[in-house]
Amino acid sequence: MSSGPIRSLPAVTFVLGMLVTSVAHADFKRDYGRALKDLRNGETVRAIELLDSAIADNASSAERVRIYGMRFEPYLPHYYLGKAHATAGDCTSASAAFAEAARQGIIAGTELANDFAQARLQCQGTAEDLDSLAQEASDARSGLQQTLNRMRNFAADQTAQSFTRSDTTWNQTIQAAEQAESEFDGLLRYAQQQSDSDAIRNLTKQTITLSGSLDQVLQNAQSQLKALAEQARSDEVEKSASERRQLIQTIASVRSSPGNPSGNPAIEQQRSALNELVARAENLSRTASLAQIQQLNRDISSGLRRYRSSLQEFEAEQQALANKAPPEALLLLARDYFGGDYQQVVRQAQPDRFDDIRFQIQALLFRASAQYNLHALSAAGDDGLLRAARTDILSIKQLDTSFAPYLAAFSPRFVALFEQTSL
Repeated sequence: MSSGPIRSLPAVTFVLGMLVTSVAHADFKRDYGRALKDLRNGETVRAIELLDSAIADNASSAERVRIYGMRFEPYLPHYYLGKAHATAGDCTSASAAFAEAARQGIIAGTELANDFAQARLQCQGTAEDLDSLAQEASDARSGLQQTLNRMRNFAADQTAQSFTRSDTTWNQTIQAAEQAESEFDGLLRYAQQQSDSDAIRNLTKQTITLSGSLDQVLQNAQSQLKALAEQARSDEVEKSASERRQLIQTIASVRSSPGNPSGNPAIEQQRSALNELVARAENLSRTASLAQIQQLNRDISSGLRRYRSSLQEFEAEQQALANKAPPEALLLLARDYFGGDYQQVVRQAQPDRFDDIRFQIQALLFRASAQYNLHALSAAGDDGLLRAARTDILSIKQLDTSFAPYLAAFSPRFVALFEQTSL
C-alpha cells in the first residue's frame, strides 16, 4: 500500500525544488527593490541586509530587471551595497563591493558610471595600489565615453542639428571632451610609469568632472529642444485653428457668390469644381495637418477668384454687346435710308434724342446724306438741302473731328462732300 507514495517521492521533490527556485528568484528582486527604497529613506543597516540577501540569491549584475509590476531597474547590487557600506563608514567593505561591481562591468554602460566613480574615490584606503587607481581612472573614462556617445547621438538627430550647430557652449564642450579623451591614455600611462598615485587620482577627478559637465550640457540641450518642440506644436495648433477659421470664411464667400445665370459651360464647370472643393473642406478631418488646411484654403480661394473673374468677364461682354446695339429709332432711320425713303429720314432724324454721341453722329450722317441725295435728285438742285447737308456734316465734325463715313454705305459724291466740308 505504501509503494505508490514512495515511488512518487522524486517527482514531488522535483516540483518542490522548482517552487523553491521560483520563490528564490522572486525574493532577490523583492529584496533589491526594498533595499533601494531603504537607501533613499536613510535605512542603511537594513539596506545592507537586504542587498546581502539579494546577492546570495543572484550575484550577477544586469542592465535591466523588473522589480515589481512594470517598474524596471538596472540590477547593480554590489554598487548599492558599496554605497550603503560607505554611508555607514565601512570603507573596507565598500571598496570590496565596488571592486566586484567594477569587475562585472555592467555599471560602466549606465548613467550611474560617474556616480560610481565618485563613490569609489570618496572611500579610498591609504594602501591603494596603482592598478586599482588605474582601473578607476579607466572606469571614469568609460563614463566620459558613454556621455560623449549620448551627446553625439543627440546631435545626429535632424531636429537637434539646427540647435547644436549654432550653440557655442555645446560645440566648445564637445571639443574639450574629445581633446581630453584623446590625451587620456598618454596621461594615465605616464602617471603609472612615475608611480604617481596623486596624478592618477587627479586624472580620474578631472575626467569625472568633465563627464558631469557634459551631462549637464546635454540635459540643458534636451530641455531646450523639448521646449522648442512644444512651442512649435503650440504654434502649429494655433496656426491650424487660424487657417480653419479662414477656411470657414472662404467657404462662406463661395456660398454667398452668385450662381451661373449665363449657362456658360466653362463657367458652370468652374462652379462645379469649386463646389467639390467646398465639400472636401466641409468633410475635413479634425486631425488634418496644417499643410492640408492651407492647401484647401489656397485651392478654394484661387477657384473662387477664377469663377468671379469669369462671371465679371461674361457680364462685361454682355454689357458691351448691349452698348453696341443701336437703338430702335436709329435702326428705323437706317431702314428708311437704305430703302431710299430720304424724305422720311429727313423728317424722322432727331440726333438730340440720343444720349450716346456715336448714335447722334449716325443720325446726323443719315440725315446729311439723305438731304444731299434729295438735292442731287431735284431738277433744279435745291441749294437749301445742300446747305442743310453741310450743316449736319459740320455738326458731326464738331462731335468727332476724326470721324469718316463708311465708304460702302454712302455715295462717292457724298463722301467727297463730307471730306471737303471743314470747320
